[in-house]
Amino acid sequence: MEFEIYADIFFIINFFMNFSVLWVSAFIIKNRIKISKIFGGAFIITILYMVMLFNSFFHRFYGIFAGQIILILGVIFVFKPSTLYKTFIHTVRTDIISAFFCGIIIMLSNIFQGFDESILSIYRGFSSKIMILSAIFVYLLIFVFRKYILKTLNCEKFCNAEIFFNNKSIKLTALIDTGNELKDPLSGKSAIIAQTIDIVKLFDTDTAISILENARAEPEIIIGSIKNSDLLKKIRLLPFKSIDNDRGLMIGFLADKIKITLSDGRQREIENITVGMYGGELSPKRIYKAVLDYESCNF
Repeated sequence: MEFEIYADIFFIINFFMNFSVLWVSAFIIKNRIKISKIFGGAFIITILYMVMLFNSFFHRFYGIFAGQIILILGVIFVFKPSTLYKTFIHTVRTDIISAFFCGIIIMLSNIFQGFDESILSIYRGFSSKIMILSAIFVYLLIFVFRKYILKTLNCEKFCNAEIFFNNKSIKLTALIDTGNELKDPLSGKSAIIAQTIDIVKLFDTDTAISILENARAEPEIIIGSIKNSDLLKKIRLLPFKSIDNDRGLMIGFLADKIKITLSDGRQREIENITVGMYGGELSPKRIYKAVLDYESCNF
């Protein structure tokens, strides 16, 4: 049996699905990816997939393996994973979401077209109505069960962090962020990020007031306001790059140690860890007040 595939309809349907899958993937890991990035990733995947399918030369390579390579390219564009392991994790998660989408499509096809026709429709080309209904259905599931989903994910994404400095300590809820690549340029070791308003509790009153008054100022102004000689010896300037590719310097200091406690009770202490001080709020909903890198919590 022969059938026609219209390239424009095929492009729209596949782009819509790729965009939805990447958006859900970013939502699950709470990664603040710009919509334009997700749009670009979906566009890249769709174009490459169409070239693979419609071009006579590339069509010979069409298959699951080629599809995975195309997906990986889209994942790299959207999430910019820094290591091969992170690339693998992002790809597997996106694969699982794609499989979930396909399951929803088949289910809705069964409902609206009958079992026999639904199976054939998967091979004849996705119905645009079924695709739109599938995306709406998945969105509604996420919206209705978002609190449960986030609660389930939180046990793996958050930990308790106790930071020690000059015989004082503070306990903060910290986000375990695979995208945190902040490092101390002097030691080359990973640094953590904490809100300035919380971290100043480790300092004397005068120092805390000076830092808070200049929390959003340039690093050199903050350093100039610090009179505590012990703290000045441990001050660090940390180069950073934001999600929007903005670059700058973050002021930090060398803490005595940090004690990390995971949700399952496992603990780890890291001596001489650098803490970057962030002048704003790390979490809009104040869920966490510090950010740790994944490697520090991988034990």
